[in-house]
Amino acid sequence: RPIINDVVVLSTVLDELRALSIATYNRVRAIVRDPARRWFVFSNEHHRATFVERAAGESPNDRNDRAIRVAARWLRAHLEPAAVRPVLVTNDEGNLRAAKADGVDACRMDEYLRVYSEHPELLDMMGNVSITDRSAEDPAWAGYPEHLSAVQVQAGLKGGLLLQGTLQIAPYNYLEGSIYTAFPDGKDRRVLVVGREHMNRAVQGDRVAVQILPKSQWRRAPSAALVDEDEDAVVPKTGVEKESDGGQAAKRTRLADGSAGSAAAEDSADESEFAKPSDVTDDPSEGEPTGRVVGVIRRNWRSYCAFLDPNYVAKGARASNAPATVSVLAMDRRIPKIKIRT
Repeated sequence: RPIINDVVVLSTVLDELRALSIATYNRVRAIVRDPARRWFVFSNEHHRATFVERAAGESPNDRNDRAIRVAARWLRAHLEPAAVRPVLVTNDEGNLRAAKADGVDACRMDEYLRVYSEHPELLDMMGNVSITDRSAEDPAWAGYPEHLSAVQVQAGLKGGLLLQGTLQIAPYNYLEGSIYTAFPDGKDRRVLVVGREHMNRAVQGDRVAVQILPKSQWRRAPSAALVDEDEDAVVPKTGVEKESDGGQAAKRTRLADGSAGSAAAEDSADESEFAKPSDVTDDPSEGEPTGRVVGVIRRNWRSYCAFLDPNYVAKGARASNAPATVSVLAMDRRIPKIKIRT
């Protein structure tokens, strides 16, 4: 948007962007060529003070994150005589924490866009919700698991640790999805993705990366189905319940006629316990494999027919024109409830 100007784009970021989306890369390049926007490219990869060598055992993604932080520190010192304090904007939680630990002024993109309070449409264009904000308001909210970066997803797919496929939501049960994909043995199989936490913000038609859950959580009963889940209590913190609703905010997923693994087993599962795609066989005694979405490779952007739910609009907001968070219900039952600010 022409609203956001005076931006320094690092060459490290441009290189990653070109690898991810050439269309987005070309749009950024077009903005840089517009002198009215005041967007500049800093070739940190070719500057003596900001170039960094990849350390032994360091992943390419971690090396690039470190290069970004080094460049941000150098820019801060370089611009200090001009009384300009650059701010590093990143949605990578690990990079954000490391930048703040290094003394770099850093924030998430949604936090930065709140500076433009007269343009609330900028936040709407992001298409996501700040987990940090809700954590402060609701102690029972622990947030959705963070998606892996594109580099981590590609490494997991190449290393045989992850699978990819198109998420298909069951028309009879919006809390149950699945992907059909090829396994290392060459056979195509279904992987169930059950519950909002394991769907992890992916919706019908998204191309997703899935990690296979431990075998103790595979579905062994053919009739096992997710029949209930509290929409407003995704990933509740252990031992935290709202007194106002009698603890309903901490209500866990319930299964009928079978189990895909107990909640206790799910909460205590260590990363080392997760199954690999190569571990999946056609042995019926092991059950049907289940998984969780760890990244969205490509969103299935499309238009939906939907309506606002008046029951989730505060009475004060209804009486005034003040901005409020409301729930949008799609006519397609496979699409989850969406909260927007309007």
